[in-house]
Amino acid sequence: MPHTQPPPPRRSRRLIWLVLGTLVAWFPLLGVFAATEIASTLGCKVNEGQPQSCLFGGTDIGGLLYTLFTGGWFMLITAPFMLLTIVLWVGVIVRWLWRRLRPVR
Repeated sequence: MPHTQPPPPRRSRRLIWLVLGTLVAWFPLLGVFAATEIASTLGCKVNEGQPQSCLFGGTDIGGLLYTLFTGGWFMLITAPFMLLTIVLWVGVIVRWLWRRLRPVR
């Protein structure tokens, strides 16, 4: 009989969903930051008008940077979810602190 592990506790599954939801909601903003920083580091320019040539290791990654940068427009859709994830994470942290700091009876 194969050894199987029990399913993770309900609290762990909720936290996993919160982490995944946070990543999905914040991906457009993270993409803008990543594209800007990569272009700056490589001495390239990135804008919303058109892809600019940017070489990295002999490969032009200008199209990828352009896609990441213009993906920031999806923040118009994900902004409410970004706000929701902030509220949820504050709740998670407050609850964790409450449990951690309350006196044991």
